[in-house]
Amino acid sequence: MSHKGNWSWIDAELRRLGISRTKLAHLLGVSTPAVSKWIQGKQNPGFEHLAQLAALFTGGDLNRLYHRAGFNWSEALQHLDAQARGTGVPPPSDFGDPDTFITLRLPADALHARDASTTLLTEASVLASNALLKQANRFAEMREQATHLIARLNGSHSPLTAQMWYALADAEVMLGNYAQAVDAADMARRLARGPAGSTLVADAYVISAEAWRIMGNWAETRSHCNEARRLYLKAGLTHNEGQMWIDWNLGRTATSEGNYDEALEHFDRMISLVGQLGHASGAFMQRYGVAMLADLKGDLRGALQQYMPVQRDARRDGNAYWDAMAAWKIADVLRRQGEVARAASMAQQAMRTYESLDNEDLIASVTFTWGYCQIHLGRAEQARAQFARLARQLAHNIDQSTVRMARLGEGLALLARLAAQDAQDPQNFETLVPMIETDPPLCRLSLRFELLESLFTAEILRLNGRTAAAHDRYAAIARCAAKHDHQLEHAHALLGMAEAKRLLGQPDREMLYQALAIYDRIGAAWGQVHARIAQALIEPNAAAQQLQEAKRIAEASSFHADVALIERLRLSVPATTAHRLHALTFA
Repeated sequence: MSHKGNWSWIDAELRRLGISRTKLAHLLGVSTPAVSKWIQGKQNPGFEHLAQLAALFTGGDLNRLYHRAGFNWSEALQHLDAQARGTGVPPPSDFGDPDTFITLRLPADALHARDASTTLLTEASVLASNALLKQANRFAEMREQATHLIARLNGSHSPLTAQMWYALADAEVMLGNYAQAVDAADMARRLARGPAGSTLVADAYVISAEAWRIMGNWAETRSHCNEARRLYLKAGLTHNEGQMWIDWNLGRTATSEGNYDEALEHFDRMISLVGQLGHASGAFMQRYGVAMLADLKGDLRGALQQYMPVQRDARRDGNAYWDAMAAWKIADVLRRQGEVARAASMAQQAMRTYESLDNEDLIASVTFTWGYCQIHLGRAEQARAQFARLARQLAHNIDQSTVRMARLGEGLALLARLAAQDAQDPQNFETLVPMIETDPPLCRLSLRFELLESLFTAEILRLNGRTAAAHDRYAAIARCAAKHDHQLEHAHALLGMAEAKRLLGQPDREMLYQALAIYDRIGAAWGQVHARIAQALIEPNAAAQQLQEAKRIAEASSFHADVALIERLRLSVPATTAHRLHALTFA
């Protein structure tokens, strides 16, 4: 930048956020005197710090940051592209547009320069620009820049080519293109050369481990993490960012497998790494992972207490990605607690962020939560249409986990719609089974999701009159959920078993009491409603009281479909048809 900017306003922002100059310096990896020089107008921040400053002070908006500092957009972008650093290439003429890509447009002669200093400066410019794009969550541009430069390098086996393949892999993961990420990471490993190349190889193993984990191949995830760890240790890099990502992926893999003690060990190990690295996103990851453990175990109140500070701090730091991740999970907890309208609003908020990141996988995931909210609100057809659209849209996606989630969501919505109909044909429920039984079997997801699929199938069996088979499946789910401390799914399975036993003429009040006790303990409103409905069906003398309490909770939670069901039961629906009306759905 050709003149000194006005950075004096940083002091007021630091006071507002409760952050000292020293803390800011630590976050940015600079000295406290350097921060003081910026504020005093003696020096500008380095361009590599601008995205972080924007994240802290302007909601990630680089344009607003430059305006506050007194720079025009054209000059700022010229600096960001760093093309003057050894290349002498003038910026494009359209830099006045705030939406212009900040992607480097270096010519081939700079990329293939024989002059050592030009080559070094060019590579530094490319890597700095790439880091800036990543910090600003501009992953589509990051992918475009990497693809553009790989093409301009024209098959070169230079270190920069390997770095661009790695950047491409990194971008593809963030965009939800996991198979492409694995391929790009593999290419980066093959092209890496020299001492620095061994670190890049390890980094590329970490990226592919992340992709394999999300695609449900946990054996590959562990294999790639172990190889990355071996290479880092060989290079003497015991406390680098890659090690943190290894523990993140191994912790998430263990979580998916239901090995929660192992998962907690990995997340605990992240704490020291995050502290030494001063890695803000790493801190969000670690706290999110621990909150997820509480969530999976059905500790809804505890999970909410841990997710909410993650969102608060991510919003304070302008980290849109982790803000959205926390919002999605908070929405899912609130939904299960009965705050459905609020949950739907938060899910839509997260969805907008994922749409801006162009990540179809995350869009599908949060749509799952949003669709469940619609089922609770009595809008099963609206939810079904959304899930069906997702399933069609993602049908040819290499990451079949999102397709699997959409298909299950569509099935649950159809089940809820069928259950709400006055005239029901049990055979209608049989048509739902193919929605989750595929050939060949799809990839593994988390244990919780697989329990949910099993509950869905058991429910179809029960509503189809295959009551004994449904009971056996519920019993297997209950054993698995209890073993892995999945309280919510354990309660669901107990409720399903109790319903099956009622239909078999073997009412089991104790089993219902156990289910209701879990629902009450963890604050799961949906379960509280349906356990009381089930009690009303087996305890005629207490039916009026149980249905009244169920209606109170359902109305407070805006469970419109359940309110309608309760009213029908209060009008003395014959016992022979009551079980058809009482479809659990387990949304």
